[in-house]
Amino acid sequence: MVVPQTFKKVLLTKEGTLKTESFTVSGRKIPLLEIRTRMLKEQESLGLLRIHSDDYYAAMADAEVRSRLIQLGEDDNRGEESESQSKERLKAIERKRHLMVWGDNSTLLNHGHLLLTVNSIYDEVVYYTNEEMIAKGKGDIDVQSLVERPQVYILGRCGSSEVDQLAYINTRKACLQSMNIKITTSNGVEITDVMRFFHGDGPEQQFEAGEQKGGNAGCASCSGDARKYKDLAVSLCKPHLTLSERLKKVLQGPAGKNKRNAGLKPFKDLRLEELRSECRARGLETDGQKRDLQEILKEEIGGIQRVPAMMFFDQEKTLADLGLGRHRILSTVGWS
Repeated sequence: MVVPQTFKKVLLTKEGTLKTESFTVSGRKIPLLEIRTRMLKEQESLGLLRIHSDDYYAAMADAEVRSRLIQLGEDDNRGEESESQSKERLKAIERKRHLMVWGDNSTLLNHGHLLLTVNSIYDEVVYYTNEEMIAKGKGDIDVQSLVERPQVYILGRCGSSEVDQLAYINTRKACLQSMNIKITTSNGVEITDVMRFFHGDGPEQQFEAGEQKGGNAGCASCSGDARKYKDLAVSLCKPHLTLSERLKKVLQGPAGKNKRNAGLKPFKDLRLEELRSECRARGLETDGQKRDLQEILKEEIGGIQRVPAMMFFDQEKTLADLGLGRHRILSTVGWS
């Protein structure tokens, strides 16, 4: 993608009315498929991959296969799988790379910029250890640092507002849809890549998760109250929220379903009857004044302000449909 491209954004004014404005973003994207292919070639040329051929698995005895699966923490499934099925499962596990996107939105020369990078996640199932590289005569190599070396994915001129950053979601989604294309090693072994993690500083995690920025919430993992972070009795019981659970919380009531405020902040400035409708849809108390219901709803949804970024334009689809079935946001704030 080489832009500038012009988009329209809907703004909520101080008076509580909606206003439409045009804005332009510009940037350059290196397609994810190209990055995946380049990373595989680099990793293969450095001898980091322990990928085995089909002949290797064909020669394995059934006991070896089951022992290896148990070693990898996989269920034995003895009696439920045939020998060939166990081999195919092991083959799939040992030929799967997990990827991570890292994001940052910072100001440079008085202009906001968005930087996204992609890297593989080091996994001893797929890559050799430092000690193994020494034994292979490759020298003292820090394998993890080579495997996790970031590749520039998207660099764009972009403000810090939700609307500006959401303008890059569709082009990221197009790349995710190419993840079902397998890439092959030089000897024809197909590699499966899975988009596994998103990481960045607090504001980027919050943007990706649909969490509010700042305030007394903001943890992109649990959406907990920041004032209680030091209370271990509370923090250790606070559950991690998956992206699908966040989506469900937003769409559980009419404000989220109807994309109130263009879906950007559907729970902002709810009127009394709207608050009652939201609480009723969630099985919460509906009696009381506006302030009471605001606190009840806030306790229920925490700091969640909208659906996760990668689902913003496809709220009716599942994470699996978007290639995000195992996707997680790595949080470094709060108790998560």
